[in-house]
Amino acid sequence: EVLARWPGEILADSEAQALWTNLREFRWADAKAPLLKVALSPAAIVALGQVEGSAGAMHLSAGGNVAFISLPSAEQAGLFDAHLRTLNLSGMTLRGEAPLWLGARTRPVIAQAVKHALAPDNRFPTLDD
Repeated sequence: EVLARWPGEILADSEAQALWTNLREFRWADAKAPLLKVALSPAAIVALGQVEGSAGAMHLSAGGNVAFISLPSAEQAGLFDAHLRTLNLSGMTLRGEAPLWLGARTRPVIAQAVKHALAPDNRFPTLDD
């Protein structure tokens, strides 16, 4: 029924396992460049996809509510941060040389209370580092 509505193909079990392993292990991303996770709404997907020059490879996951982005280089992190702020999106660096938090940094009051409850000795990065 799905294939009747949208283009696609049925993969053999070995091909499907390889596909999911490559996605899960981020083998599609440049291992030497920053890998980012950006929370988004389905409505923001198109705008994020139109960010030119700073975004490298991108994988949308979880029904379009999160994007994993491999930047072309560490130098692109500042430019991508500015694009995320323009779109009012937030992101974080999973690996590589880039600021931990990127984009819009709106923090509800409860966020500080939760952080204090989980890290009363302040051993973890602040919400704005």
